[in-house]
Amino acid sequence: RDMKYADAMLILGEDVTNTAPMLDYSVRQWLRRRPNPERLRLQIPDWNDSAVGRIVHQEPSPLYIATVAATKLDRVAALAYRGAPDDLSRLGFAVAHLLDPEAPAVPDLSDDIEGHARRIAAAFEKAERPIVISGTSCGSKTVMHAAANVAWSLHSRGEAAGLGFVAPECNSVGLGLMGGRPLSEAFAAVDEPGIDVAIVLENDLYRRCDERAVDRFLGLCRHVVVVDHSESRTSRAAEVVLPAATFAESTGTLLNNEGRAQRFFQVFTEDSDVRESRRWFGDMLGELGRPEALQCADFDTLAAAIARDIPAFDRLVDAAPTADFRIAGMKIARQSHRASGRTAVSADATVFEPPPPDDPDSALVFSMEGYFGHPPPPLLPRFWAPGWNSPQALVKFQEEVFGPLRGGDPGVCMIGSCAVERPSHFYDVPPAFGGYEGEVLVTPIHHIFGSEELSMRSPSIASCAPAPYVGLSPRDAARLGVDGGDPLTLEMEGTVRTFPVEVVPSLRDGMVVLPYGLPATVGLLPPFRARLVRPEGDRHA
Repeated sequence: RDMKYADAMLILGEDVTNTAPMLDYSVRQWLRRRPNPERLRLQIPDWNDSAVGRIVHQEPSPLYIATVAATKLDRVAALAYRGAPDDLSRLGFAVAHLLDPEAPAVPDLSDDIEGHARRIAAAFEKAERPIVISGTSCGSKTVMHAAANVAWSLHSRGEAAGLGFVAPECNSVGLGLMGGRPLSEAFAAVDEPGIDVAIVLENDLYRRCDERAVDRFLGLCRHVVVVDHSESRTSRAAEVVLPAATFAESTGTLLNNEGRAQRFFQVFTEDSDVRESRRWFGDMLGELGRPEALQCADFDTLAAAIARDIPAFDRLVDAAPTADFRIAGMKIARQSHRASGRTAVSADATVFEPPPPDDPDSALVFSMEGYFGHPPPPLLPRFWAPGWNSPQALVKFQEEVFGPLRGGDPGVCMIGSCAVERPSHFYDVPPAFGGYEGEVLVTPIHHIFGSEELSMRSPSIASCAPAPYVGLSPRDAARLGVDGGDPLTLEMEGTVRTFPVEVVPSLRDGMVVLPYGLPATVGLLPPFRARLVRPEGDRHA
């Protein structure tokens, strides 16, 4: 929401169209409605889209983009720079230094990066509320450090700068705040005596690490237990598989990319053999006689224990009302009055109406019988008002059009709970990318459909995903004597994979892009260096 007040924006190293489509939509909406002195003078309200657009479109775009390859936002940007991750980092560090001399300088800066950096810095110097967006998709820590330096340099000038990061998965920020340890430590632990059981919670290890490392880890563990809702290569290698509930069958909390904890509630009742992951763990702890089993008995008790034991989550219990919350002595009805025909659902089996399922973990009831007014925003089951279709009824629940919900937006921000003293700046400025002798840099490229794991589980959605490919620049393709569709082999650290070629005009020479997350590329975790080899017998050999 802060984005609508911005007057300049830098997207560094992130193709938000493919990694965060809703953020892409917000950027486009911001470009259509961004603050404008003439608009403010005429006092044109936000809802007057035609008048706002007519004025805003007369001004040059305040959006600057620097990514590995071309993006769909490039056409609405004032500047679109493409380069290797190290060069993107150098551009960010250079902008930060121009804004604040205390930030590290970038040695041996090329003319094009220096020119782009001066142009971006000049725009940010005039801005009052600039925003910097970055993320993890290109696999470079220095890209994120450079983005942070730009934001800190803007703050040192007294500007109200914003900094946003795109997280790779829905609860990545929450896991980061928990202080999790790297998977490599677990893989190394199996070499120690006394450790022979691995419990894998809702994860396919083959998507997280090199195939050979996972095979070795699973082979050294005498017992492998998988708790998951989807079959995977890891579950097929397990001794025991416990069926876990999906997000739609459970109650929990997610932390989004801004660190806001938002509660989600069970929609469907669980099958008899399916249980929430925390309940499986509670049962296991109970069988072992561990006192922690009591913490898994109900959701509120578990949330309170997490808030007590993990300082970063000390406000977790404030994300939504507890299960004992009532209005006029009633729980909030999940179902609308249109669900009155529910007695017919089981009429083929029994003429008696079964009681609604019990939900001890929330203040919601699986029925149309309950409180039907305006509950607190975290407990809103639907947007409906008489005479309004559901989407349009949203305005009846807001303080004003495009404004917050009455009673405040749901969730609570956790970032302030774990604030630490930041360094003055990051100083890990990488050298300029110059290619490698006999090798190329392989970087990941994301797609809306295919890169996310579950998007390949539905045939209709999977049909929108691209076929596996290896992307080359036109000059690299010409140098290798290959065209689009020709096979090309990647050789890296004992692993050999062959993919058809796709020529990517915006790609820099010496770089290769590989689609992230597709079944054929699982186990390949760019960035890494590789050799390109034409298979024997192809038409160019």
